[in-house]
Amino acid sequence: MATVEQTNTQSQAKETNSEAVKEGLDEKCSEEFKENECKEEGGNEDQKKESTTTPADITQTKENILTQVEYYFGNKNLRTDTFLNREMKKDPNGWVSLDVLATFNKMKVYPDRDLVVDALRQSPELLEVNEDGTKVRRKLPTLLPIPEQVKRGPMFKSIYAKGFSTETPDVKEITAFFEKYGKVKSVKLRKDENGKFKGSVFVEFQTTDEARKACAMQLSYEDQPLAMMLKFDYCENKCIEKGIDPNTLRTDFGASKESRKPDRGQGRNARKPERDYRCLFKITGAKPDSEWSPIRSEAEKYGTVFWVELYGDGTGYIEYKQPLDEEKKEALLSSDVVIDGEKLSFTTTSPEEATEYFTKKKETSQRLREQKRAENKRSERLDRPPVVVPASKKRKVDTK
Repeated sequence: MATVEQTNTQSQAKETNSEAVKEGLDEKCSEEFKENECKEEGGNEDQKKESTTTPADITQTKENILTQVEYYFGNKNLRTDTFLNREMKKDPNGWVSLDVLATFNKMKVYPDRDLVVDALRQSPELLEVNEDGTKVRRKLPTLLPIPEQVKRGPMFKSIYAKGFSTETPDVKEITAFFEKYGKVKSVKLRKDENGKFKGSVFVEFQTTDEARKACAMQLSYEDQPLAMMLKFDYCENKCIEKGIDPNTLRTDFGASKESRKPDRGQGRNARKPERDYRCLFKITGAKPDSEWSPIRSEAEKYGTVFWVELYGDGTGYIEYKQPLDEEKKEALLSSDVVIDGEKLSFTTTSPEEATEYFTKKKETSQRLREQKRAENKRSERLDRPPVVVPASKKRKVDTK
């Protein structure tokens, strides 16, 4: 039998072991509690950071997004951005997927798609977003390339200069002032409807280089700094400001009579300005033997038709004299035109497709003109009576 001392010793050992286990559990629980507490504190810190985002911060972020995307679709960037131009041409209506924009480096910092869509919908003039919030495009028409005859004209040889006093200055003094920077052809004072001087002038130089160099300088007239730009840029900005299509300046109408003349040595082979691709619409669904006249009559409801071209495969093109506005264009594209029992469909054309069409049309016209010219010469020879040389006029040949 175990003695009382052994029993006491065993009970004390059990108590010691239980206390040790209890201490170990307490330490473990304490560590787990601290870890959970740290996690909760970290989560609270993240929540605090999210909660610190104020409405002013969101507004500023939207402004940054809108500024960046409007720069992408702005006139200055689109002149050189081949990638974005290529993406715009993939869609007949110029839509670009927001997934594409999200790949741009400066747009990767804005992962919230809803915030981006909301920001772009606030664009006052330049941009519009589709109903699904998946695509964006320019509201304003995409600017066409500037033809060479416009670049040779006075719009690129003249500058707009603002900063003169409102008192009408002496034209000779202004001419003498700008003569320091190039040969001046003319100076025009800009006046309002009442004949009051606006404080700005148009100065035309002899060459484009002289005009560009003058614009790049920081000039002052009578201690007043002048704001200057090319006349073409000034007029283009005014067109956009007044809601006028700026491409008006990028056609033959934007050039002077002298600049429309071909360079010496080119003559009739001089390159003529290309027609606007927005005037051209493709036809599908016509019968191979359909006449062009009823199609033209239907198309005239939306604008003045310049040309209708039909091919034997049921396709063709309608060419308007001027680009249609958005309302008439949408009406044409959604119209239900039935000719010879077949419903026709109208679609827009890309610049590449339009260029190919106009090139083929030009080549065909030139070939027909040459054939006509050859036929006229041949008929003239056939209708011309034979030339009878009088005996007295015949050359006598010495046979000796």
